[in-house]
Amino acid sequence: MSIIINQTSYSDTDFSFSRPTDFLVSANPLHMQLRATPEDNTVWLEATRDNGLISIVNPGISGETVKIYVPVPNLLKLVAGDYDYSLIMSSVGGTKRTELFRGVWTHIIGPTTWPAGTL
Repeated sequence: MSIIINQTSYSDTDFSFSRPTDFLVSANPLHMQLRATPEDNTVWLEATRDNGLISIVNPGISGETVKIYVPVPNLLKLVAGDYDYSLIMSSVGGTKRTELFRGVWTHIIGPTTWPAGTL
């Protein structure tokens, strides 16, 4: 059974979310994508450990915490609205995929706007 966690982000402030896990995930690749609908090929935001948007707090210790951090420059690329997302852990070698959680990510355009070149 999937864990449903709905998220809300704003275009004028960094997004940060942390969630403890019940098992060790630090040895495996983590991957998250935001799409308008699951069948849509357009990926509006992609987060991985390689691109620095996903990290592990207390790696190697039982009960590791997955942290998602998306700074404003990445959020400015999103159109306001709802996106489906899921955070997937792949086994080393990619032979098995485990969903850690999924939900709806709502992005809202914040009242503070950034003039060009100020970020």
